[in-house]
Amino acid sequence: MAVFETVLQMMTLVALGAFWRWRQPGRVPVAQLRSAVTELVYHLLLPALVLRVLWQAEL
Repeated sequence: MAVFETVLQMMTLVALGAFWRWRQPGRVPVAQLRSAVTELVYHLLLPALVLRVLWQAEL
């Protein structure tokens, strides 16, 4: 079941990316959005994921 949920999340992100290129809501350029999302992932989401994995690890 976890594999299905992961694939579904990935498909959703791909669909959102395609929608953004097609519609460009708010007239935000794709390059600017990509830069903002990259910063968010590297500085907030990835460290949070690492901490979660470390906290759940058996010692």
